[in-house]
Amino acid sequence: MPVLDDKTLLPENAEASVDVPAEQIQYLKAAYDLLQQPVQHFIDDEKPDWIIADFAQHWVLMSMRYVEDASSASFAQRGSEILSACRAIVVRSCKEIDDVYIDTLHKIVDKPVFPVGLLLSPSPSTNLFSSDTSVQSIFKWLDQQKSGSILFVGFGSECKPIWGGGWGSVTESLQYGHVVVVLAFVYDQGFNGRFLMEKGLGIEVEKNEEDGSFTRNEIEKALKYVIVSKEGEELRVGAKEAAAIFGDQMLHDSYVASFVEYLNNNREEISTD
Repeated sequence: MPVLDDKTLLPENAEASVDVPAEQIQYLKAAYDLLQQPVQHFIDDEKPDWIIADFAQHWVLMSMRYVEDASSASFAQRGSEILSACRAIVVRSCKEIDDVYIDTLHKIVDKPVFPVGLLLSPSPSTNLFSSDTSVQSIFKWLDQQKSGSILFVGFGSECKPIWGGGWGSVTESLQYGHVVVVLAFVYDQGFNGRFLMEKGLGIEVEKNEEDGSFTRNEIEKALKYVIVSKEGEELRVGAKEAAAIFGDQMLHDSYVASFVEYLNNNREEISTD
């Protein structure tokens, strides 16, 4: 990641939003946009058939021209420009889960929309923490507990939570058949929470509609509903059934293969003239 002139604006080695507090995202975006010229030079030299870009790299598809003051663009503007300039859209999902939404997106943008599966995280090795005695003691204790009796609280895709809000956390949880309790704060978490409720795979912690506040009582209510209540049994059963889709490696690999086939059959050298 390029370094800003004022090195105090970002922590050392910060490369993603998870590395910085919300108020420093603007500086992370500014540092990221310094990649514009190196990427342009790479494209000029290598002349790729395809460029796969996230919304943040809005400048990469703008007719391959340098975008002045790129960092002034909001996230919404970046996403809009990418959707307008791209030839196809790739989403981390599958039709078994998102068929209606994938079809709707295709109708709205009038471009090919390719689900590439859930890009599952590999199952952890059984000896991953074999040399860490403190972790060994935790797993020993966990092995002694009744199945389905433990709550794991996670705050992002860096762990395997049954508590989360980002799409990475959602897919990782349902991959193992866990109901997701969503405490939404930023980005796509609110949308994901409503999607899970619609599908009968999770619930959101109730918040004050006026200021978004919540207390331990709302958290306790959500957890009891999911873990022990009779009313939550339908969610628990649904999550276990969903694991057959969310955890199907062959299914998700087939989506990647279909997308790669499309790329191979529709090569087009990027013009930088």
